[in-house]
Amino acid sequence: MPVRNEESWVYSTTLGSREKKFHWKIDDEVNLHILRQFKLAKYDTNDRLSTEQIGQIADFVSRNGEVRLSNNVVKLGKGTEKEGLGRFMFETFDLTPTKAQASSQLAALFVDAGIWKWNEKKRGMAFQTNTIHWKDTLRAYYEQKLKEVN
Repeated sequence: MPVRNEESWVYSTTLGSREKKFHWKIDDEVNLHILRQFKLAKYDTNDRLSTEQIGQIADFVSRNGEVRLSNNVVKLGKGTEKEGLGRFMFETFDLTPTKAQASSQLAALFVDAGIWKWNEKKRGMAFQTNTIHWKDTLRAYYEQKLKEVN
C-alpha cells in the first residue's frame, strides 16, 4: 500500500482473520484520517472521522457494555445488520456501507491504543470500554507510532 509523502501517516492492521493493512493519522483536533486500499478495486479511500463522531462512537460503546463489530457491507445496505459499531456509524452519521466499514480500522486502533478491550475473537468480534479518556490515549498512541516510523 503506498504511503503519502507526508510524514504524519502511520501503518496499522485490522484485527480480523484476514488482517487488512491501512494507514492513519490524527490532526491537531484529533480528527482521524484513515487511508484504506481495496484489493479488487483500483482506488484508495481516505475516510475521516471527526472528533465529535469519535466521541459519539466512544460513548455508544461505553453505554452499551460489549458492542459487536457488525459492519457487513451487504447487511448494512439491506438494513439487516445486527446492532453494533458499524451499524451505529452507518445510521448515526449517514455513511455508505463501505464508509461504515472504517469501524474495523477504528476498532483496531482503539484496541491497540488500550482504549477498548477486545473479546479476542476473529469472528463475532466485540469491544468494551477500557478507558473513557480516548482523546489523550489516542494522541499518546499516535505519538508512539510516529516515533517508531522515524
